[in-house]
Amino acid sequence: MDIQRKGSPCLNWYANLSLSLLVITRVFNAPRELVFKAWTEAKHVEQWFGPKGFTTRVTENDLRLGGQWYYIMIGPD
Repeated sequence: MDIQRKGSPCLNWYANLSLSLLVITRVFNAPRELVFKAWTEAKHVEQWFGPKGFTTRVTENDLRLGGQWYYIMIGPD
């Protein structure tokens, strides 16, 4: 079963439930290199990843095929 939604002009998502597939597309008003660093470099991820009021700590960040990433989100309470 396919489900497709369009959230806004810069955010779209698509799901294929039979394949357990979820694809989210977002357009950022920033240079491609900066967006890539924000998603792949631990020092940047820790600044923005997670809900407002939470702190994120990156303990593992191997984004190569077969690698692992491990982010810990710490809530205010």
